[in-house]
Amino acid sequence: MECFALLAAAAPWLYPGVPARIAAGRSSLQGFESPIDAADLQAVALAVLGAAYAMDGLAALAVHGLHYLRMAHLGDAFASAAERGLFSTVADAAQAALGVGLALGARGLNGVLLRVRSRGPAVAGAGEEP
Repeated sequence: MECFALLAAAAPWLYPGVPARIAAGRSSLQGFESPIDAADLQAVALAVLGAAYAMDGLAALAVHGLHYLRMAHLGDAFASAAERGLFSTVADAAQAALGVGLALGARGLNGVLLRVRSRGPAVAGAGEEP
């Protein structure tokens, strides 16, 4: 059953044109023009992705905090902290921090990506070894 689920998930990834044509319908035959530059769209997408990561991390931290408070009220807070694990709390805090960083630094990251794309891969010169 898991194999079928993996294949069903991989098919649109390998052949994205088929579901895109189904979803677009007749409107895909029309030309699409936007006054927004592609770099600006990418910066907005990165900012939205960062905000989603931040919200997910903050929600997970809230769950950890509520669980800790509930166990502290019951008198077994330290057992709760050991049960939940320090690693998952740190991972959720890091996810929230990196999400905020991505949301606030999306334009800078977009500039870095554009510079990397414009330069292309590094090519060894004739006298240099790769």
